[in-house]
Amino acid sequence: MIFFVIAVFIGIGFLGSRNLIKKKSWREVAVFFILLSFGFTLIALQTLDVKIPSPGEGIRTFFEKVLYLSYK
Repeated sequence: MIFFVIAVFIGIGFLGSRNLIKKKSWREVAVFFILLSFGFTLIALQTLDVKIPSPGEGIRTFFEKVLYLSYK
C-alpha cells in the first residue's frame, strides 16, 4: 500500500509542478513541494498505522497554557 501512496504522490508532484517550472515560478514551486511533502508525510504515517495526534488538542493546550484561557 505504501508503494501506491508513493507512486500517487510522485505523479501529483510531477503533474502539479510542470506548469510552475515552465513559468519559472520558483517560490510557488517551493511552496507546492513543502505542502506536498507535508501531505505525503501525514498519509504515509496513516498508511503505516501510526497514531497521529489530533491538532485540536494542541490548539486547546495552546489557548489554555500560553494565553491563560480556560476552555473546559
